[in-house]
Amino acid sequence: MRSNQAPQLLITIVACLTLTSCALPAPRWISRYKRPAPYERVHVVLKGETLYTIAKRYGLSAEAIERHNGLQDPNHIKVGQRLRIPRRNALARLHRAPRARNGVRPARTTRPPEPLLWPVRGPVTNRFSEDATNPHKGIDIAAPSGTPVRAADSGTVLFSGVGPEGYGKMVIIKHRSRFVTVYARNQANLVRVGDQVLRGHHIAYVGNNGNAGDSYLHFEVRIENDSLDPMTALPR
Repeated sequence: MRSNQAPQLLITIVACLTLTSCALPAPRWISRYKRPAPYERVHVVLKGETLYTIAKRYGLSAEAIERHNGLQDPNHIKVGQRLRIPRRNALARLHRAPRARNGVRPARTTRPPEPLLWPVRGPVTNRFSEDATNPHKGIDIAAPSGTPVRAADSGTVLFSGVGPEGYGKMVIIKHRSRFVTVYARNQANLVRVGDQVLRGHHIAYVGNNGNAGDSYLHFEVRIENDSLDPMTALPR
């Protein structure tokens, strides 16, 4: 994962945490209609519109809409096609540190309350790094394409879709104690926003649809705005 992708993912995570407020999932009969997430809207393509004119209308770049929808050929959108448009203001205002209470900032939680489950088994090919010149906010675990990805702990699915550039298909799960786990570069996601998943539940398949050629899972652990080294939360 390139270092300039981390802020985009942080905005996505904080947006999910703030705007969903950890709400209970919608009933199954409602979820069938694929309502947009709270931090996005839906645009139905009209005759004569292009991705550029649509992006200009919402004050976004065409590339941002292309990435958000995972478009294979952005030059050939169709009349009646539904595009998910991220809400600019909602995402931008959420990139901030936790608010202090009575002048005292909440103490930082350093790790989840109990060890997490390895989402896949395999060698760690790229480790967590806070190096200012080349940060890496998670770990990469090598595994054959199509390997089932397991939830590291029980929780609620906050995001399931195409992540920021380089993350490919991605799942974000919120757990207890304000921490979330991120599973990226998936071949396919098996869960939807609002789903309640149990520890060890299959949530995705390992893919290789990111920037690198080899198949692996990119796995992150975050508590509020802080990235944690997943190795400190996983059993050795």
